[in-house]
Amino acid sequence: MAARRFVSLARINGAGTFEWWDAILSITISILLLIGVVGLKRLLTSKDITIDLLKTLSAHDPLTGCLNRVEISHRLSNEIERARRSQHPVAIFEFDIDHFKHVNDQYGHQVGDEVLIELVKKTKEVLRTNDLLGRIGGEEFLVVLPESNEDQAKEVAMRLCHYIAHTRFVTSAPNPIQITISIGVAHLQPIDRLTIDKNLCAEQIIQLADVAMYAAKNNGRNQVAVSH
Repeated sequence: MAARRFVSLARINGAGTFEWWDAILSITISILLLIGVVGLKRLLTSKDITIDLLKTLSAHDPLTGCLNRVEISHRLSNEIERARRSQHPVAIFEFDIDHFKHVNDQYGHQVGDEVLIELVKKTKEVLRTNDLLGRIGGEEFLVVLPESNEDQAKEVAMRLCHYIAHTRFVTSAPNPIQITISIGVAHLQPIDRLTIDKNLCAEQIIQLADVAMYAAKNNGRNQVAVSH
């Protein structure tokens, strides 16, 4: 655009009707238009980045970085709907840190937060690529296992339970910390609860996993219980 203005000015100059003020005004307008286009493009790009960032923040737990309660429940509802269409099972398990209050009381909440962050990292090392992890409470987490039956979910849960029990958590505390977790497994066959709304169905299967998790705690903790 600016180049065309210069060409026009050259023609005007050759014709003997050159006006300096018109030339300066014309060039200035061209430059401002060019700056405006570049600035608008940058603004739109920045806006897109901001929207993506807000979406990410709204779906994730700010401390641990895993999915938050709302998002993991939403993902579970979608997996239930997909399981109904594809006739594949879907399983979940809920886990909780045993005696986590003792960690906070002995080392402080800062160390407790560090333990939660490390727990999420360690859990992701055990989970499969398609498995989903979300934080649903203070020290409670939910894992969604797409296209998995009860046996497969129990296998992953037992592997995680064993791994955490034999892992030393390095935090800002003077010495490494060892924790254990209790896990409750529940699953849904595609023929189960076909007439129930997927969101209500998600709530029900979470309740089943929750009951199983507390059964594991009542049986001595550091173990896996399966809901039937």
